Amino acid sequence: MSGLYELNVSLTKNGYFKVADVIEKHPRHEVLDNIRGTYAGINLDRAQITKMLSADPITKELPEEWDEIRHYSKRAIDALVFISILFSHHMFITVFAKSMTAEMRGVLQREDLGDKT
Repeated sequence: MSGLYELNVSLTKNGYFKVADVIEKHPRHEVLDNIRGTYAGINLDRAQITKMLSADPITKELPEEWDEIRHYSKRAIDALVFISILFSHHMFITVFAKSMTAEMRGVLQREDLGDKT
């Protein structure tokens, strides 16, 4: 797959699901300004979150889907964040794709992901 290995958001950072809390509280143009130091316990790396949330590489603007998802439930926000995490690193994509079943379901097993993940 062309470009697959370019998807390589750092797997050593913890708490990427914390960005879902910020997305729930802020429109997309404010998300990146509130991922570090605004909320207790949320101190995420801006460059990593920019990549994970598919920001435009030039403008650093997040796609409008991050505003649209806010009209749905917290569960929907969490699900879209999970998908963005899953598709932010080639290892997740590969492991998940290999685990797919006929029912279009997949499972991520810790032993398949290595020590960093």
